[in-house]
Amino acid sequence: MTRRKKILIGVGVGFGLLIVLAALFGSDEDDPPTQAAVTNPVPTAVEVKPTPEPTAVEVKPIPEPTTAEVKPTPEPTAVEAKPTPEPTTTPMPPPSVTAVMLYQERKDNATRFDLTYKGKWVSITGMVGQVEDGDVRLVVDEEAYRLLGGIFIEYIALQDLPVEVQASVDKGQQFTATCKVGNYILGTMILEDCSIP
Repeated sequence: MTRRKKILIGVGVGFGLLIVLAALFGSDEDDPPTQAAVTNPVPTAVEVKPTPEPTAVEVKPIPEPTTAEVKPTPEPTAVEAKPTPEPTTTPMPPPSVTAVMLYQERKDNATRFDLTYKGKWVSITGMVGQVEDGDVRLVVDEEAYRLLGGIFIEYIALQDLPVEVQASVDKGQQFTATCKVGNYILGTMILEDCSIP
């Protein structure tokens, strides 16, 4: 056999195998149609249904809105106001403190002292260290006052006492007054608007 025959036989066998394989694994329904299928379409009959006649819809008229009877609001009648009696409360007495205790609380925590006492009334008792410049000055450390022979630097100044009261007070005596707690300036606590009970 010649070489040419062998090639033709090989091509023929290969082509035949392709045809057999194409028949076995041929096209599915999902594949696009081939040229032969496009040129030879099979006509199908389409059933045409007649369009139904539109049915008439009954239109009901919208009823007119009804108006409700409006009753006039009666005029308010004047009520005679009776005065409310003033409540009769007995004012609470101010808290009682000693000069030593009040001064020590200020030294321990100035913020807490201001929240608790500043601007509020107290009944204060302490030993008089001095009466000067319109103030009755209470000793805040009685032991140091005695040891130093009556010398003191820190004190509580009771202000606004009547002159007669100031004149009747003696150094070293226990004294009680009702005062409003004021400022603290350079070791001196100032109590204002003082009066004796």
